[in-house]
Amino acid sequence: MSKQGKASRGKHRWVGFQIETPHPQRKSVESLLEDLLGRMRWRLFDSVTSEKITLCILRVSLSDCDEAVSILNSSNQISTLTKSGKIRLVRKRLEIEKPTRNR
Repeated sequence: MSKQGKASRGKHRWVGFQIETPHPQRKSVESLLEDLLGRMRWRLFDSVTSEKITLCILRVSLSDCDEAVSILNSSNQISTLTKSGKIRLVRKRLEIEKPTRNR
């Protein structure tokens, strides 16, 4: 079976943001995003927690990007830091290393 072509996957944006309180569990970050973004299509890719903050990278569709950023910034505990069409650039700006895959 052939792979889905790039054009048919749709355009998306990567949003880098920080959560002011540490969320060591990925599920707690996903739960927070579900409450904020509702039925919007999104996917959490990276979530890195330090002692004081949690840095995250979220993928949203291009058409939902501005609304998602606005919603995230309206929250008291979340602030967006960067967005790009390439996850590599967002990871570089947030200084997050690409996770290694365990096979």
